[in-house]
Amino acid sequence: MLCYPFPQQTFQQHVNIVPAPVGINGIFMPPRQEININFGSRYQIAIPPPPPPPAPPKEKDKTLPPKKDEADKKCGDKKKDQKPPKKPEAKKDAKKEEPKKKETKKESPKKNRFAPPPLLPGTNYMFPTEHTQLHIFQRAAKVWEDKYKGVELKVKIFKVDTQSSVKSVIERTLGVTDAEKCKGWAISEVLERGDGQWAKGSTIEYASDKAKGTLASMGWNARRGDALPPVWVVVHKA
Repeated sequence: MLCYPFPQQTFQQHVNIVPAPVGINGIFMPPRQEININFGSRYQIAIPPPPPPPAPPKEKDKTLPPKKDEADKKCGDKKKDQKPPKKPEAKKDAKKEEPKKKETKKESPKKNRFAPPPLLPGTNYMFPTEHTQLHIFQRAAKVWEDKYKGVELKVKIFKVDTQSSVKSVIERTLGVTDAEKCKGWAISEVLERGDGQWAKGSTIEYASDKAKGTLASMGWNARRGDALPPVWVVVHKA
């Protein structure tokens, strides 16, 4: 309620009362009345207007929903109109799938031709009575040359039958038994001079007659590696 000041005068205001529905069904309406109010000399009361009448209710849609057959047809038409999704393009940088390797059968390990013979149960072996000791440098290393001075080279130590031929030592060092593959190779005895230096001694070529002789005939007997120094040799290209 708002009040506004006015000059000192006397006013009269007619107030109309808007009746509301009476009773359960709102049938009975009381008669209209007029009220005459005197508010004195300085103030006048402002009465707000009545609220607007409520809006009429909306009419319900009386249309019936479509039948199932029609709805299914519409869905089918929509699916036909839809385009299938595009497949993602493969990247150019993608690695190509490697073809599967064919499974190969594992080859049986090669037999060592220089291995000792297998012995059946109850079988004995007569070992040689005399052996010499050979110190063989790595293949084809001519240790008497200047480039090998002070260089530590690999050496393999063997106990060998003194009745074995020089030719067989060359074959076993190269790992072959074919005479054609051993041609052009030789074996040389070397002597230690100290400070990693070696001197070249006697040389025997594979194709020579000396190579058919025994180790004992070359002076490589059972005393070498025992009472005398071992035999230092190199298998190399002739």
